[in-house]
Amino acid sequence: MNICIIDDDEIFQFATQRLIEITLGDQVGIHICEDGEEAITYLRETDEKDFPDIIFLDINMPKMNGFEFLLAYVNEELYEKKAVKIYVVSSSVDPQDIQHAKSHPYVSEYVKKPINKEKIFKIAEEFNSETT
Repeated sequence: MNICIIDDDEIFQFATQRLIEITLGDQVGIHICEDGEEAITYLRETDEKDFPDIIFLDINMPKMNGFEFLLAYVNEELYEKKAVKIYVVSSSVDPQDIQHAKSHPYVSEYVKKPINKEKIFKIAEEFNSETT
């Protein structure tokens, strides 16, 4: 399983990476991007084998925010490389942000920060049950 964390908060990056490693072990490939622009470049250059299965996407980031990332993801047809579960993980309590994220066709779920071990385990279980 490959996971991409797209978030500009270094503490969130570190904590989420550690939670994933503790919860799912070292069999998971983890790639971290600081913002949506870096993530789009990474996805463009990544082949299907290493392409993420799961993306944890923040909304509020510099350069390219989460919604701009989703627009570029669709416009560049990156969804055609591989079916990806995108989870918007944000501290935003703005109802418009939540509704916008939930209504996007490529977003699986809106998850309120901080993400916890139980949620990561549940996401991994759902992924594994869909791929077997």
